[in-house]
Amino acid sequence: MKYKFILAVLISLFLQIGCNKEPFITESGLYSVSGKIYNSKGSVQNAKITIDNSVNWTAYTSEEGSFMIENVPEGTHKIEIEKENPDKSFSEKSETISVYTNLILDSLFLPKPVKLFEPYDITVHSLKLDWESTDAEDFIEYKLYKRDTPGLDETTGELIYVSTNKMDTTFEDTGLYSNNIYYYRAYVMNNYGRLGGSNIVSSTTLQGNLIINGDFESTINILDDWDILGSGNVTLDSIVFYQGSKSLHIETPFRSTGNSTSLFSKEPIFIEPNVQHVLAGWFKFEGRVTDLINAVVVIKQGQQQLMENLMFAEGGGIGNVYNQDWIYKNISFSVSNNEPIKLWIYCTTENIWIDELSIISQ
Repeated sequence: MKYKFILAVLISLFLQIGCNKEPFITESGLYSVSGKIYNSKGSVQNAKITIDNSVNWTAYTSEEGSFMIENVPEGTHKIEIEKENPDKSFSEKSETISVYTNLILDSLFLPKPVKLFEPYDITVHSLKLDWESTDAEDFIEYKLYKRDTPGLDETTGELIYVSTNKMDTTFEDTGLYSNNIYYYRAYVMNNYGRLGGSNIVSSTTLQGNLIINGDFESTINILDDWDILGSGNVTLDSIVFYQGSKSLHIETPFRSTGNSTSLFSKEPIFIEPNVQHVLAGWFKFEGRVTDLINAVVVIKQGQQQLMENLMFAEGGGIGNVYNQDWIYKNISFSVSNNEPIKLWIYCTTENIWIDELSIISQ
């Protein structure tokens, strides 16, 4: 009887196994996860698929975008999809899956990578950037990063712009240093992290005059560039000039008790720290001196006044006549921090003309 009972049990187990179409999967609790990856352009080939960040559960999509990972135990897992392109742009996505049978994922959409275009409208202190809008449905924001070397990602770069508008794909980067190279990269984010990163683009700012309209040729209204204090009259002169077709003319009425006109540059001037720059310009004087000196161009950084200033000492003394044809003045200077500077032009002669005023890095 004992042997008959054992035989009956074995026959029963055999019949159960024979009726099961996938005896190995049911017995071991291991299953396959398969699917197809696509984006707005079609199937995505050579995309990396990883489950729970395991090398044993990693596969790459075929030309048709298909993949299969076997021997995945039942339970909840994290599947990650990543596609990197030759230009270093990439797309990635992750989601949670539940595996209790062979799982087929036929709707895995991978957003296309964001393309960052080459910078344009490049000046000595600014440039503009455009990028393609994302097609990610779960888009939350763009993040734009900058660095002065090509090894650029979220940890090494400086975050310079964030936008939550999917169609907001233009940014102007200002406050740049003259003749410097800058690298840029954009990222697309959702609520859970990155959806992708763009290619890296770079550009070098122009080397030239850091003073906006320092040649006084393109300014329509002088008040656009300078704040003017005092009783003087400031205009653009198209009759007296050193070069081009205009100069800056400052008329200061004479008073026996002294008088002056001051001009303060409105726009900050970004000077690369610890780099020699040259402040220079052409000056012409005519008339009586209205204060103790003729004129001075002062470099100001915040509330501090740098010692390096363009000064004119000849003819000093209220009431003295000082006539000086075009004279070139220049001085070298540097700053120790990245706080921008501004200029203060202090005029103390009845008529002063200024032309080709510039700050240029050496």
